[in-house]
Amino acid sequence: MRSHYLDNKGTFLVLTDNETVVGSGGIRRLDDSICELKRMWVLQDYRGRGWGMKMAQMLLDFANKIGYKKVRLDVVSEQKQARAIAFYKNLGFYQIERYNDGPCTIFMEKIF
Repeated sequence: MRSHYLDNKGTFLVLTDNETVVGSGGIRRLDDSICELKRMWVLQDYRGRGWGMKMAQMLLDFANKIGYKKVRLDVVSEQKQARAIAFYKNLGFYQIERYNDGPCTIFMEKIF
């Protein structure tokens, strides 16, 4: 995690409830001007409380402060993650063409 996120102009947040991990999210560098939002999730029982929005905003603020111009992300599919796609659209992300060779089918981007 250190080399993938922390030592490469990125960060990784972990949301806990006492000693239980209930969510996470990270920013990792793609190039000097573009980063990627990765591993963003919150357990079902903790959704709807604003924690995901707060974590996403902290990650986006970090990316902007570091100097990234764009943030990208990928989502498995519209059918499996419709709520996630709506969440990201609410944050200002829009759909783009594929930018990686992973298994996901939806690709999104936000410009600062």
